[in-house]
Amino acid sequence: SPVPSKTVGPGWSPVPRVEECLFSPLLKKKLEARNRKTVCATKIQALFRGSIARERVAALRRAEVSEHRGGLRATIISCGGCPFNHATGHTAAVSKSGKLFMWGSSGCGQLGLSSTQDASVPQQVGHCRQCNPQSRALLSLQRVTDVALGGAHSVALTESGRVYAWGSCGHGQLGHIQHEGPDATDKFGNSCESLRAASQRKVVPVPVAGLPFVTAIACGRYHTLALAQNGCVFSWGQGLSGQLGHGADKNVLHPRMVMGLEMVEVLACGSYHSAAVTQQG
Repeated sequence: SPVPSKTVGPGWSPVPRVEECLFSPLLKKKLEARNRKTVCATKIQALFRGSIARERVAALRRAEVSEHRGGLRATIISCGGCPFNHATGHTAAVSKSGKLFMWGSSGCGQLGLSSTQDASVPQQVGHCRQCNPQSRALLSLQRVTDVALGGAHSVALTESGRVYAWGSCGHGQLGHIQHEGPDATDKFGNSCESLRAASQRKVVPVPVAGLPFVTAIACGRYHTLALAQNGCVFSWGQGLSGQLGHGADKNVLHPRMVMGLEMVEVLACGSYHSAAVTQQG
């Protein structure tokens, strides 16, 4: 593995390593629960704290969904944003029928509603008035099985094993750039220079290329993980703290397999770190 360009301090690891402790069974259960993200609608309030939290819960209850007139019955909940900026934050909920709803801040297009306007009530991604035909074609007809949110980006997984990402791409966390180097371009032909300017964001869901059938996803603040059906892990985005597991502290602009990880069952991310549980526990 390549040697990181910066000095590795205590507790900092650029490659996956086994963590053994007395509470490993409890840790595994917590990671499994985090990965499933299955939440009853009546218990959603326990996930949030503070005035912004109450507003999010109120918005969730106000959502009018035809299949449940009493409000949005969510099976998956995820929250993103920066904890140091209380004016930001976005929330996602997946209904029992696999529809994706989002609300909150959208300064980087992280709501996937074809604009950078904030939303105070849940809006179905791909089925709102301001959404363009491209967005509607991507997710409105597909069943979403998982959603993960980062600092200002969002990632969704569909029943067909495809991954979609949108929002900020300042660190490559969307995985849309085909190859790295001075002539790097994304799948739309945008140059690397333009990607580092105003076009670093995507305001509608865009499929992430280069991935096999995916069964689980996770997001840190500026990085993304995907678990393949064969148990392999792919990561991309910011690598400053070694959170990608590639043995270096550089950003990765497209999905790259993490070497040394096999038969993984559960993924989880912190802001600047990642964790995985294998079949051996």
